[in-house]
Amino acid sequence: MIKLLAILILIFYPLGANAAQTLNKQVIKSFYKVTEKFDELEDKYRDTFKIADSFSMKDNDKIIKHLKKSDAYKDIKSILSSHNFNSLEEFFDASYQLMGSMYSVQVSKVPSNIDLDAVDKMMEKNLENMKKSGVAADIISDMEADIKEQKSAREDMKFASENASEENKQFVKDNFEWIMNLLPNSNSDDDYDDGEQNNY
Repeated sequence: MIKLLAILILIFYPLGANAAQTLNKQVIKSFYKVTEKFDELEDKYRDTFKIADSFSMKDNDKIIKHLKKSDAYKDIKSILSSHNFNSLEEFFDASYQLMGSMYSVQVSKVPSNIDLDAVDKMMEKNLENMKKSGVAADIISDMEADIKEQKSAREDMKFASENASEENKQFVKDNFEWIMNLLPNSNSDDDYDDGEQNNY
């Protein structure tokens, strides 16, 4: 499911098409339930989701068109309507607002003396040194792919954070622990009950 959440970040609808969706606990619980169903759907429509994963976040309009034309769309619509989302656009807006707000909260907790961009440059420099020292090509290739993926994901999350509303960022900040408890490997049945301070 973690992988799917990362994929969803790349599928958000075009910015500015509608007002940002206001997050609350019900919207977030519905979002996580839908992602679980989408995770199952990915096994059925591997090619569809593989193509979606190949686009960047700034190609979101193409992703929407791709999904709507796919064989998976009938199942996608059924899942969405069963969890109070009226459209792909509405669901992806909730995704966009949630993920961007979560990233904003996480970045705010990073010590001020840590520069994430500098960390990227240090990793790249270390990789160059490893190349010069004769580290096996397959290891270098894997590390290059990992670094590229991390940088791309961070850029997408930063973009989402910049476009998440301040209201939603504050809601996520106030309920961050509750939201994190909805992630995989938590006690999901219990965590779907409201346990944090700000609810609706």
